[in-house]
Amino acid sequence: IQVGEHPDATVVPPAAVLHNDVTGEQKVALAVDGHARWVTVHLGVRKSDAVEILSPRIPDGQPVIIDGQVGLPEDAPVEAAK
Repeated sequence: IQVGEHPDATVVPPAAVLHNDVTGEQKVALAVDGHARWVTVHLGVRKSDAVEILSPRIPDGQPVIIDGQVGLPEDAPVEAAK
């Protein structure tokens, strides 16, 4: 049963989303110009292989960090895995 469709939705792997159990915030770490940038996000549809980001808008192709985010400070240097 299909209940809705979001053709322009921004989706990220579930591993990209961190949930703060104390505040309830959901955050995603972006890799911007070689540095980590944390963004608080509002989630939509969740599937086993993808999570919809309702806001803020994350540009298509924007790298997200999917491993090692716990304890990663804002502006920490990061590089893409090869």
